[in-house]
Amino acid sequence: MYSARMAAIQQVHGEAIPECWMVAFRARRRVGRTHRKENMSIARQIKTANTNYTDAITKLVGSLEEKIASLPDNPRITRLGSSPRCFTMSSRDLGNNWSVEHHDFKLQYGHIIEAIQKNKDNALNVVCNAIATGKIRIGVGETKHTLALHDDVVKHLVGLWREIWAVEK
Repeated sequence: MYSARMAAIQQVHGEAIPECWMVAFRARRRVGRTHRKENMSIARQIKTANTNYTDAITKLVGSLEEKIASLPDNPRITRLGSSPRCFTMSSRDLGNNWSVEHHDFKLQYGHIIEAIQKNKDNALNVVCNAIATGKIRIGVGETKHTLALHDDVVKHLVGLWREIWAVEK
């Protein structure tokens, strides 16, 4: 079985091409095709791996966000009706911080989730920094400010952190 190229070479030279040359030529052609296929499959594998990595990170970050959102609310407040930001609490429970944001745990969890969404690749670092400093940086652009987290929110985050790493081991 001659390829068209080998047949053309044979016609030009007018003599038969040795069979060992034909075997070598066919082997080189197969290797070339295989090499191109391997390169294409490597590129596809890299693309697939990147897609899988992105999907896995998105899934894991979503799971972390759900866990944070499900952490308990402040037991010293009573939410009013269906409005998520309206609540009452006794003035003796205010302590030294009379800020509404400081006593609204769900709002603080929401700010932590927003920070995680902005930095999905370092989601665990966001939680770790919130635990270590007891603060979270919120806002956009020039209107950023630091929110001091309630001590109980930090305790809930520490509990979540221990739960995450207990599963890891």
